[in-house]
Amino acid sequence: AAENVRVELRDETGEVLASKTIEHLNSPRDDLAEESVVVDFAEVPEARIKVILDPDNEVDETLEANNYARHDAPPS
Repeated sequence: AAENVRVELRDETGEVLASKTIEHLNSPRDDLAEESVVVDFAEVPEARIKVILDPDNEVDETLEANNYARHDAPPS
C-alpha cells in the first residue's frame, strides 16, 4: 500500500496545471483484480493533458511504466 501519493495534471510543455494527493492506494492483490480511485479535478482545460501518478517517484513499485495517462482534447 502507499500513502499520500501525488497525482498531477500537466500540459504538453510539462507545466503542472493541477495537483492533488491520494491519501491511500492499496497494493496489488494476488488475483490482480482491478481497483480504482477517483480523483476529481474541478476544472480541466480543453487541451492535451498528461495525468501522472507519483511524479517524483517516491513510491517503491514493481512496475513504474503505468503511472501516467494521456488525454487528447476533442478537435475544435
